[in-house]
Parts: sequence; structure tokens; C-alpha cells
Amino acid sequence: MDARKYRQNFKKIKNIVETRHCLVCTQDVAENLNMIKSIQVGIIIRTKNEEKWIGKCLEKIFEQTYRNFEVIIVDSGSTDKTLSIAEKFPVKIIKIKPEEFSYPYALNLGCKNSVAEYMAREWNK
Repeated sequence: MDARKYRQNFKKIKNIVETRHCLVCTQDVAENLNMIKSIQVGIIIRTKNEEKWIGKCLEKIFEQTYRNFEVIIVDSGSTDKTLSIAEKFPVKIIKIKPEEFSYPYALNLGCKNSVAEYMAREWNK
């Protein structure tokens, strides 16, 4: 399957469940993604003092049947338990200073440190 067909398959996947700070695929989506085993997805999560949400978010991500992904957390100076909770999961953690934070910078830094072909990020309504 060529890159264009990969993108078309991803565009067809609409069964996304929104949680507070991440996108979580439903079972149907995970089954569809299993057809595309050769694609690795990078999930970029930007955090600062998210101890209330990060554990549940990562639990939902790692409960998926689709496993060809990596999770990158870009943290901008959490002073709560965010990082200790995140370290319980197989994630890559990038720390930046709070004064360096901007949404685009953190997202681009996460993408730069990813080996994935496709990226997903957290979504806040």
C-alpha cells in the first residue's frame, strides 16, 4: 500500500473518542489500524501539572489493540506528580522550561523527537 492509500485509510477513521487531554481510538478504529501495521504513529502530549488526567489518558492509549505507536510527552515544568505518573508507562519524556513553552514549540519539539511517520496530538475542546 502506498503513502496516499495510507492517508486515505486514516481519513476514513472517524470513531475517535475524546478524553480531557488525548485522543483515544475505539475498538473499531484499532481494528482498522491493524490493517496498516507498517505505519507507526507518534502521539504527542503536552503537559504541565496534569496529574489529574495523565494517568487515565495513558491507560486508555496503552489499552489499544493497535500497538505500532510511540508516546512522547513534552512537559513544561510540572511541579505535581505528572512526570512520576507518566514514567510508569513506556513513554518518551522531553522536559522544557516553563518560559520556553508555547503550544507550537512543544508540538514541534515532540514531532522532532519522534520516529513515527504520522503524528497525533492531544485535543482540548
